[in-house]
Amino acid sequence: MVLSDFLVPLKPGAEASPYLDRDLHVVYKLFDLRQNGGLGKKMKLQRVDGERFDLVLEDATLPDTLMKLAVLNDAGALPTEIVGLSDTGEYLIAKQPLAQEARNFEK
Repeated sequence: MVLSDFLVPLKPGAEASPYLDRDLHVVYKLFDLRQNGGLGKKMKLQRVDGERFDLVLEDATLPDTLMKLAVLNDAGALPTEIVGLSDTGEYLIAKQPLAQEARNFEK
């Protein structure tokens, strides 16, 4: 967990740790560069038999994660700006101004 004086940690996901900047209404996501070179997660269809496929969750590479963020951005699903890498090189940092935490999903 990264600590900050002004960013509020949100519930982490499978691939990133999100932090909310309440003043700027922006979420920063830190994609953890794992020791095996994985960066985030990707889903892959894997053939089980002649007609059936399973969805398999795998570690994504940096190009996989950048492509996913670009597709989401281009499709208008979630505008994303790649901010860069952390000084330590451990995190890819993405800025998502519309990725606010849902207070009440049902509502």
